[in-house]
This record gives sequence, structure tokens and C-alpha cells, in this order.
Amino acid sequence: MHTPSVIQGKAVTDFFISYTGVDRSWAEWIAWQLEAAGYTTMIQAWDFHPGANFALAMQDAAAVSERTIAVLSPAYLQSGFTAAEWAAAFARDPSGAQGLLLPVRIHDCEPRGLLPQIVYIDLVGIEAEAAREKLLAGVRRQRAKPIREPGFPGPSPRPVTMPPLFPGALPPALQTGRDVSYMQRNRSQMLEKVRLIWIKGLLEPSLHQLARIALGLETKPDAVDHPFDLLVQRPAQASQPLPTGTPISHIFDEVGKALLILGEPGAGKTTLLLELTRDLLDRAVQDERHLIPVVFNLSSWAEQRLALADWLIDELNKRYDIPRQLAKTWMDAGLIIPLLDGLDEVAADHRGACVEAINAFLNEHGLLPMVVCSRVGDYEALAVRLRLPSAVIIQSLSRHQVASYVDQAGASLAGLRTVLQADEALGELLNTPLMLSIGALAYHGRSAEEIRSMGTGEEHRMQLFAAYTDAMFQRRAKVTPYNQEQTERWLMWLARAMKAHNQSVLYLEWMQSDWLPGQRQQRLVTFIASVISGLLFGLLFGLLFGLLGGLLGGLLGGLLFGLRDGLIGGLLFGLSGGLSVGLHFGGRTCLRHFALRLLLWHNNLAPLNYIRFLDYAVARIFLHKVGGGYVFVHRMLLEYFAAKHQPSAEQQKCNRNG
Repeated sequence: MHTPSVIQGKAVTDFFISYTGVDRSWAEWIAWQLEAAGYTTMIQAWDFHPGANFALAMQDAAAVSERTIAVLSPAYLQSGFTAAEWAAAFARDPSGAQGLLLPVRIHDCEPRGLLPQIVYIDLVGIEAEAAREKLLAGVRRQRAKPIREPGFPGPSPRPVTMPPLFPGALPPALQTGRDVSYMQRNRSQMLEKVRLIWIKGLLEPSLHQLARIALGLETKPDAVDHPFDLLVQRPAQASQPLPTGTPISHIFDEVGKALLILGEPGAGKTTLLLELTRDLLDRAVQDERHLIPVVFNLSSWAEQRLALADWLIDELNKRYDIPRQLAKTWMDAGLIIPLLDGLDEVAADHRGACVEAINAFLNEHGLLPMVVCSRVGDYEALAVRLRLPSAVIIQSLSRHQVASYVDQAGASLAGLRTVLQADEALGELLNTPLMLSIGALAYHGRSAEEIRSMGTGEEHRMQLFAAYTDAMFQRRAKVTPYNQEQTERWLMWLARAMKAHNQSVLYLEWMQSDWLPGQRQQRLVTFIASVISGLLFGLLFGLLFGLLGGLLGGLLGGLLFGLRDGLIGGLLFGLSGGLSVGLHFGGRTCLRHFALRLLLWHNNLAPLNYIRFLDYAVARIFLHKVGGGYVFVHRMLLEYFAAKHQPSAEQQKCNRNG
């Protein structure tokens, strides 16, 4: 083994591995091969610890390493930080005579600037064994066969149940001729769909509306069950705060890529989950070895209470339009990272069973990456715990954070600033990014006296959401097809219906007759659909028989009687038969949905043109459009509308102009 030399008391490693975050798997693979061959390495993923100054650690690592390996990819070349990492090695050996800077190209890219002067080791498009041999040969600057064959890629800090794949390789089960291009094409389309729905559709719009304050995180060891706790009595572990600003993707990596995220309502759990989704999508786009991160909302699990793997396949098919067989192939091959949001939105009676289903899935599928989000109160009320390796909880905003945010707003929140100095209860009410953002809207331009008059506790919370609602209606809009009274009434019904059916995302095609109030109304759906079906069939049959029979009878007479019967019979049989088949295969479902929407309009629970209304609610920032569905901008807003007082019968007489 190579023995590191010492410079001014510091051990000098053989190689410093310079890479960008999305190429971490390649950097780790390279470092592993080098250390297995007897070299020493310095790599951020293994050697930089939480709390360290990143810039100083990077500078020190480059200074005490004899040579630097630059892991070349488009992301590396576009980064604004990587050039400084390899510049020192280049300055010491600009001609490359000593090989102090060794670029290793892992993705198709063209080095620019000074880098093209250095011959790189090219690993693009070659298999694992050939890549290992080529890497070591380039490092030694000669062809040399290893003394012994290290396992590929050997022990890894990542939680896997089989040796890691060579970056860019598909699982063995999918490496079969035509399936390779088919899988790669569908994988790319799925990554783009997840990004479009959750990042562009939900995360990016929400970031413009929420207070952007660095969330404090701390570990919560007692929130999860560890298998060895039954065998070994461990001392109680205290929660530990994590460094402020630590990216959630770093925490995910450090704890073994399986994590429970807890927090109070409005603390930012879903935002944190979607930020992780964004980072995992970036990795998956850069490197085909990475699994596909997919967001699932657990609220619909309670409908059938399937085994989690079956439910995930069902959700991939229903929500993401993935063919069922392809979804099953992905799940069987372990290619999906389930990112499960809203455990607290599962019906309370079935929440414990949902946790048990997740645990059973983890037991059957090994150490598959996974993240689960839940409100902390609902989770702690359960008798069963998730068997995940780690949990973190989002800390409430401190009084200093709230005060600093209000100070930055200037004179517009002067009244709030005055009240907060003496009102601790109000500070506690505004201790999440969501409530602070809503408070900033509600209190904008209001005096301290007006704010104090808004009540306390839950009453004050409801007043805040009412003020938010009013503020959204004051926003300018190109078209205002509905007044505030109509909009609030229809949103109240929608919120109650979604809450009653444990739905977080509204898909119009999944609305059923049981969304109507009372069994009589629900039976009317079937009755109306049957009447419309009968009328359509009778109208078509009568029209064809009367029109064609009379026309052909008058024109052709008895000489062509047989021809007339043949034409009429063929037309009637074909059209009536086609109508019957169409009604049987999907037509009746469409008629039932039309009848449902008609009754909702009749009861003034929704406008007739429902999609136009939902899009209007999106424009007013009450809803977000997520793929083919609609979701309230936050669960707390849904709960506000669901709890809002029902208007009187006289107040309900509003225009049905949907």
C-alpha cells in the first residue's frame, strides 16, 4: 500500500477527488477503486463532516493531496466552483509532465479553457471491468494488471441489497435487447413527468408565496423503530440539531437514503420533500444508474388498503399513466424511490395499518430508498412506528427569525412589529413559514389596534385565513367569471368532499356519486344516466326508422322493397348496435359523470363548467394544478374552507353562471 508522505505535519493523500454533487456516485466509485488498489484518497462525500467550513475544507484537501482527479461531466464544467479545485494542481504541473491533474471523463462533454491541454481518462460508454482497468492504468501512467481482483464495486456506504451497478448500467433483468432502449425512453419520460408535475407545477410556484427562511432541522431518533432494539438495550438517544442550511439531499445521503420527515402543520414538510425530489431528479438525469424518484400521496391508500407494492403500481398507472406491466417491472426491479407524502392525511382509523404496510414493504424489498412525511402530532399518536433508519423534525421558527422577517418588510408590517413585542401567543401562531407568509398578507398595512382586535388562538387563525382569502380576491385578474361568494361556497364544498374522501389531489374523473349529499341524490345519478341513455337510443332508432323508412318507401315503392329493408336494417343494426356497445364500454361512465356534475350544479355545490372554475381558483392561488389534478395550495387552507361556516339558505341564492 502507498504510504502517505507528510508536509508540515499533515499527511498527504495520493488523490483529491474533485466532482460536482450530481456525479457523487461516480466519484465514490473512482475513490473505491483507487483505495482498493492501495492508494489514499480525499473525497467530500466521505471526509467532509457536518459543521466544517466547506470552502476551507476543500482548500485544505487540495493542498494536502499530491494529485487531483477532476470528474468531468457537463454539470462539472458548468459549475462555478469546480475550477478552483483543479486550478492548484494545474498551476504546479501546467505541462502535465508529472500527471498531477488527471481529468476523468464520465459523460459526453467537451473540456474548455485550460483543461483540453491535459489528456483525460475516458470512461464514457465502456463496461465496469474495462473502466476499472482503464482508470488504474491512467493513474499509474502505464499498463499494469492488478495483483488481485477487487469486487465490483465492493462494500458501499449506500443502502443496497446487491453490489452497486456500474454507473450508466441497467439492472441485469432489463439488459435484454429491445428492452434497453424501451426502458431508457420510458425512464426519461417519467423523470420529465415528475419534474413537470411536482417541481414546475407545485414547488416553484409555492416558493414564490412562502417566507424563505432557512429551516432548522434536528434528528429525532425515538420516532422510528430499529430492528436491533429488540435484541440490544441501547441508551436513550437525544435529538441533535443539524447545521442550519444543510440540504435535505445531504441528510438523505448521510442517513442511508431512507428517512422520516416530521413537522407541525405548515412547517414545510412537503416543500422539503419536493426539494429532495428536485435534487434526486437532477442526479437521475445526469446518471442513468440512479433510481427514479416519484412522489406519492398516501391519502388514497385507505381506499383499498392494498399491499404497498400493489398500491404503488396502481398509483403509477392511475396518476402517472404508466402501463401497469411497466409499473410492475419497475417495482420488481427496485427502480423507484417512493417519496410518500401525507401519512397524516390517511384516514385516522387506517393510519396505523398504513404504517404496517410500509414496514412490510421495507421488509420484503430490502433497504430500498424511501422518504415518508407526516405531521408530528398525528404520527406520535400512533401505536406503531416506521422501521426507517432515521427521522428528522422541522423546528418551529424562533422569535428572532419571525422578528427579522417582519423587520425586512419595513413600514407595511409596522403594526405587526409592535404587537409581536408583547404578544407571545401571536409569535407562536406565526412560527411556521406558511403562517408567517399568510400573516404578512393579512397584516399588511394594518395598525396594532386592528391586529389585536382579531382575537386569539383558533379564532385568530381563522381570521388570518379569511384575510388571505380576501387578499387573493383583491389581486388583479384578466377575467372574473365568479364573485367571491360563489367561489368561497364552491371551495367550501370541495374542501369538505376531499376531506371526507381522504383526497389530497382532485381528479375530476375519480369523482363518484357518493360525493353528493344523501342517498336519494346518489341514486339520482344512476336514474338520470339511464334516462339519458334510453332517450339517446330511442331518438336515434326513431329518427333512422322514420326518416329512412319514409324516404325510401316513397321513392322506391314496392319494386325495391327488399333493397329498402336491407338498407334500413343494416343502418339500424349498425348504428343501434354501435350505440349499445359504446354505452356499455365507457359511455355509461361518461353519462354518470355528466349526471353527477349536473346534480352538483343543481345543488349549487359547483358550477356546470367545473374545469373553468378550478382554473380560476388556480389563478387566485387557492389551488395548484398538479398534472391532471388540482390540489389546495396547502392542507391548512383546505381545512380552513372545510371548517368555514355554511351560509344560510337566503345567502345561497347566487347566480349559477358556471
